[in-house]
Amino acid sequence: MLLAIAHQFDLRAESLAVVVVADGRTRTASFRSTPDTVYELGSVSKALTGLLVADSVTRGEVTLDQSLVRCLDLGSSPAAGVTLQGAATHTSRLPRDLARGNGPWFANFTGKGVAELETDARSATLGPPGFLYSNLGGSLVGWCLARAARTSYADLVASRLFGPLGMTRSAAQATALSTGGHDADGVAQQPWLLDGYAPMGGLVSTPTDMARLLAALVTGTAPGLTALDPVLELGPGHFEGLLWDVHEYGTGQLMAAHAGGTPGYSSYIAVDRASGRAVVVLADGKTNVQALGERLMTTNLG
Repeated sequence: MLLAIAHQFDLRAESLAVVVVADGRTRTASFRSTPDTVYELGSVSKALTGLLVADSVTRGEVTLDQSLVRCLDLGSSPAAGVTLQGAATHTSRLPRDLARGNGPWFANFTGKGVAELETDARSATLGPPGFLYSNLGGSLVGWCLARAARTSYADLVASRLFGPLGMTRSAAQATALSTGGHDADGVAQQPWLLDGYAPMGGLVSTPTDMARLLAALVTGTAPGLTALDPVLELGPGHFEGLLWDVHEYGTGQLMAAHAGGTPGYSSYIAVDRASGRAVVVLADGKTNVQALGERLMTTNLG
């Protein structure tokens, strides 16, 4: 049934994997994919970083109102005064990212370590007050947590999220773990390798591992669950959690969600903790998996 629903969306992906947790059951479906196929998560990485934010606050390592300069080398730049909560809710006024030359969009982030990330932040100009989605801010958040824990971001997410949940094939992709995927025209891409910008888009995972994550989120055993709670209201029925988008759906229910994309992959995660329903869609290809994920959040699967 899951693949029949997916077929309605004509996703045109080289491979597809769907995981749905509902009514205490985990359902999976795939096309040209195995349970252990590695997918790049893109900005779904931000949602996982959000879990680390809430977990680090619980541990007493950081506070949401602390300035980023307490854990990052930002000097006296405007970014130095940005708070952890501001960056984690995209209200920091930090730009989406910093352009570099005339290359493709993903070249803005590759080949940069945390020192280059800090350099980018020091050169950033803050925009007007309000919501402004920021890849730069998401990455600064992740590295602030890592510095507070005296480790790297890759080790932080491995030790506090992937390890405890048994997500054995998930990691920050500093060396090639994926095949690279395909763009919207079906052209093969190189794996997207990120270091400094890993917290905003550099994680990889598998259908099996993401099923473990969904189960932990709906049963309350995942770390940092408060990241999925509304922190501020963006509009009627629309809120922001800690690096999670939170909005009403169905008949007044709330779900926390995030979409992601890399040069060769598309991803989507959505969780309604109150109903115990959650969805992940992973695709090798640049395609609209969010529409499929949102349909699956409201479909009676029997």
